[in-house]
Amino acid sequence: MMHAELTGQSGKIVKSARGAGVVAAAAGLALIAQTCAVRADASSEQYRGCDGYGAASSAGDGMTEWATVLLIFNPPGYGNTSRSGTSRGAEGIADCDAALADLPAKHWRRKVSLLRARALHRLDQDDASGALSDLDLADAAASMGDDPLFARSLGLGVKYVRALALRRSGREAKGEALALSVEAERPYDRQSVVAAIIALGPKAPKEDRIALERTLAKLLPTAVDSLFMGALAGADYKSAIALYGQLTPYRELGEVNISNGQQRERQMREFALDEYFHASRAGAYAFALAALGREADARAALADARTKLSADTQPPPPLDPSLSSTEHARETAYREEDIANRKKVAELAGQTIDQWQSRVDMRLVLSSGDIARALAALKASQLKRGWPEQTMLDEILQRLAKTDAASRSAAQALRTSIADSGEEPSLETLFKALPEPETADRVPPYVEAKKPFLAMTGSQADLDAEGYRSRGPDGRGVVTVGFRGDRGTASMIEEMALLRAADMARQQGRTKILIVDRRDTAFWISTTYYGTPVRADPDGFQTELDVLLTNASSLPSEFVGQEWRLLDADEVYNALAPFYLRARVK
Repeated sequence: MMHAELTGQSGKIVKSARGAGVVAAAAGLALIAQTCAVRADASSEQYRGCDGYGAASSAGDGMTEWATVLLIFNPPGYGNTSRSGTSRGAEGIADCDAALADLPAKHWRRKVSLLRARALHRLDQDDASGALSDLDLADAAASMGDDPLFARSLGLGVKYVRALALRRSGREAKGEALALSVEAERPYDRQSVVAAIIALGPKAPKEDRIALERTLAKLLPTAVDSLFMGALAGADYKSAIALYGQLTPYRELGEVNISNGQQRERQMREFALDEYFHASRAGAYAFALAALGREADARAALADARTKLSADTQPPPPLDPSLSSTEHARETAYREEDIANRKKVAELAGQTIDQWQSRVDMRLVLSSGDIARALAALKASQLKRGWPEQTMLDEILQRLAKTDAASRSAAQALRTSIADSGEEPSLETLFKALPEPETADRVPPYVEAKKPFLAMTGSQADLDAEGYRSRGPDGRGVVTVGFRGDRGTASMIEEMALLRAADMARQQGRTKILIVDRRDTAFWISTTYYGTPVRADPDGFQTELDVLLTNASSLPSEFVGQEWRLLDADEVYNALAPFYLRARVK
């Protein structure tokens, strides 16, 4: 069965699938695998425990190329370029030591990866000095470090880890400056930007963090929500209000080739997710309006949220009377489940709006200048305290007279009970965000995807063809641009889709690109033997971008206010073309 992993608007990797039928493993294949190696040698798990890739062999490093035995076989446990989770701390360091001792000397890229991973494991043990020493060894191991694809992938990752290690060693300014400079080397790759945000850290200058988050939001529309919530937490209410209309709800990502019943269940979950998102963000928007003293607008925003929720959760339309008795019974069951789901969503999302109503009321009291009543309301509130309460208490503490010791003490006690956000993401999160190693022979051809001979349009064989394809525009003028590659990394495929969008914009005399939506898929081939899964191997990536090709002066009214998210077509093309339009290594 061909599987996929989808990395969509949320930027989180989750399991998905794309149907191509079950690939049954022949008995001969199983016998060959058992003959070559029931599993790879004992260090295979240590390789993965160190940097997430399978064991190397003399013929392949297992990271940028398959590790093969007898030139063609890739037994279970050997690397097939897929990256998994790693061990932690001391166990990870031990795994790296074993893998480095086992690695064939010619695989210098893999050595860099293992040393970089050991540096991360040392950071997990609060050993910043040891981490920096490992990173120095990684730099020394990069015998071909002037390779541009190495420099913008694995080499970039070494620099990000160094930035984090510098921060952890007490050299915050130097680490932050390095993270920013490294991000500028690859600004059109989501993984690189996310790694930069993590390496920069939560305590970096606010303007630097916002700049990176804005860069990410240009590539990932749902990232606007982080800017929105960050502006609210920082009491920058005008910026939050300006961003509210640009929010894109998150959506569930998961299995694609599932039954109709499972598809319906997902639709109900996505419906609930969408309603909760709108209810919570509408409440936060109303809070921002209240903070600026715009009472009528704040109350109208809450009323609009209730009206939308009520309209969205009405029962679905009656069933088609022409359905057969069997179909009618099945659809009736689905409809009843849908009605129950809508009632539950209406209740829970309604409670969310009610909670925001209470916060807005308190915020309006504070905006009116009645500090004592606002503080009393905060003390009496049973709501879970978060950034709304934090911002109100910060303002109260600023406005309270220094002579009012009792009130200041009460406000400070409440404020202390609210933990400031500023926790570091886990090192595993950074590890997953680092760009995967790239080589010239992993670059797919920049060509139009041609439908294979005899393949039906829209069939799996058609969709698996490497190259770019496009469709549209739709009624808004939005075009869908896709790119599919079998061996390239996810970052490569995302950038090549964006390169194609820039190419099209230039051909049409357009200067700007606005990414409206995106879908990113990682494909896998699962091999089964009499129904038992034997192995899963990567089968490439696909990115689809819904883009508006436009000029800054002629942005459609629907997208006015999003000028800050426009990408310059010439800048994108000139940055990416040198890597993807050059001759490929055969």
